[in-house]
Amino acid sequence: MGNLPAHCLEDGQVFHYVGIDFEGPFSIRESLRRKAALGKAYLCLFVSMTTKAVHLEVVSKYSTDAFLAALDRFVARRGRPTNIYFDRGRNFVGAANKLRELGHWQRAKSTQEDILRHAKEREIQCHFNPPAAPYFGGILEARIKSAKSVMEKVVNGAHLTFEELTTLFLQH
Repeated sequence: MGNLPAHCLEDGQVFHYVGIDFEGPFSIRESLRRKAALGKAYLCLFVSMTTKAVHLEVVSKYSTDAFLAALDRFVARRGRPTNIYFDRGRNFVGAANKLRELGHWQRAKSTQEDILRHAKEREIQCHFNPPAAPYFGGILEARIKSAKSVMEKVVNGAHLTFEELTTLFLQH
């Protein structure tokens, strides 16, 4: 077994080194009306690479702008990370149809350029995992699995509103 990366062994700010991954889509009701239309929401997972602490954000769309807004909310609540580690989305290839749109967005060159520009303005270094190395994001995938299993048990098939889903993620 190889050595742990240096960023996993450093002391300091909890969310100094952060890994980010997405999960979803989750079906949400657009209002509290009886036959309200269903929409989509996504979970943006922030994991501290040193302490394995988790921060969950609900994102309304799988777009660059929605992700950057989630990143700004994370920074406002937890402080500015100095290094962020992203999955390139190669692990989504061949996944279920609902994850196909996630993979296309994550692999888009324009998405990565927008994220890098946004991070540079905030003095954050971005690191993208190698394309054919899904094991680089193992800790992220484990936390996604945990969050998804808790969500399934608590929600039990009910369709929540965006506010209810946000509250659920903040409480757990």
